[in-house]
Amino acid sequence: TFKNEPDYYDLVRQRISMRNALVCGVPAPLSLGYAVCGGKIVILMALIRFHSLMKVFASEEDCDEYVIRYAQFIKQLHEIRDEKRLSAFMRDLPGQELLSKADRCDRVLPEAYRGRARAILEAADGPECLVHGDIQPNNILISEDEMLFIDFDSFSTGRAVYDLGSLYRTLLCNENRGVSNVNSFLSLSFGKCQRIWDLFTDEYYRGEQEAVRQKSIAQAELIGTVLALAKLIKSGDDPSLISRWAGELERLTDQAGADDNMK
Repeated sequence: TFKNEPDYYDLVRQRISMRNALVCGVPAPLSLGYAVCGGKIVILMALIRFHSLMKVFASEEDCDEYVIRYAQFIKQLHEIRDEKRLSAFMRDLPGQELLSKADRCDRVLPEAYRGRARAILEAADGPECLVHGDIQPNNILISEDEMLFIDFDSFSTGRAVYDLGSLYRTLLCNENRGVSNVNSFLSLSFGKCQRIWDLFTDEYYRGEQEAVRQKSIAQAELIGTVLALAKLIKSGDDPSLISRWAGELERLTDQAGADDNMK
């Protein structure tokens, strides 16, 4: 795994996270050590015969079965909650990053909505659990019909809804939305992305009361929109895109009754 800007501390932390994840029963590659290749530090991993979940989504018209398994796979990770196992990991890396991005959003939101993005994140529900930080389908491998994680940059403890918000951002908050019918990052139609999101959340929250389910999905969609808006602000992208996602954030907060959480 090559790093664009090699950071030995980051690689050590990643490798420790991968090792601890395996000990906790989280499916992950086996890391074997470090090496220097072309002036870059790399983590050596055991060779795995695999294909990515993204490849399945891109190549198969009907991938509902894989989406259901995907949701079950992520939920199994989030069900790891006992303190003994959580203590082996850094605490709340995604949450810290999200709050930083929420503050960045304040620069473009109308004055009446200042602080709203942070309030959305601080109101996130759920017990502390293990979270991956970036559960998009490119980071899920399928090996001999079993799923496993890669990319442990943000693996830590946190709220399950952080992972779901990250997935919503990848699926449905792509900068190309509204300009084209194709998610330019995943090369999937937005119709298919919406289908994946709806089926994923239906399976993930299966058995939950409808009010709880709707609230959790709304929080995930709000978090995904905060992530999208913060990325656009950082990149200095087209102001019209920033305005569009700021408007989407406002619409979703009103729809979810986020004002009540802020009072």
